[in-house]
Amino acid sequence: MKISHGDSYLAEEMVQTVFLKVWKNREQLDPKLSFGAYLCTIAKNLLTNHYQHKMMEILYIEQQIDHPGTPYARGTDEVVEYHLLEEFVDSLIQQMPEGRQRIYKLSRQSHLSNREIADQLQISENTVESQLTKAISFLRKRLKDQYDLGLLALSCLLNS
Repeated sequence: MKISHGDSYLAEEMVQTVFLKVWKNREQLDPKLSFGAYLCTIAKNLLTNHYQHKMMEILYIEQQIDHPGTPYARGTDEVVEYHLLEEFVDSLIQQMPEGRQRIYKLSRQSHLSNREIADQLQISENTVESQLTKAISFLRKRLKDQYDLGLLALSCLLNS
């Protein structure tokens, strides 16, 4: 409950999702590593993803409020704008070198830890960390250029 800030529904959903993910990947788990570490990593990544999506929604609403010439839209227009922003981020990801793309997607979309990514790709954890840092820096710069978002908002959006 602590990490979900009192949202019992979110906490329950996260617990179910974490255990479902562990069950689906049970054959890939290293018995030498702490089971608790797996649970914490998966939960942290799920929560990060959840808050990234929430932050994108908030940023969109703030952008609409800050630009009074653009009518504030709810419903279909808001959904379309949100999907356009997602498509823009996806297009930025496609501009990265293939290896960096793969590492970023495994980290942010598949919610794998740096250790899991390193093991899966047979590279060092330092390489994974370095590539993630470069990917986030690239996305942060391009989003800032395109949307003129503040650094704090970008940090929340990309969860660096």
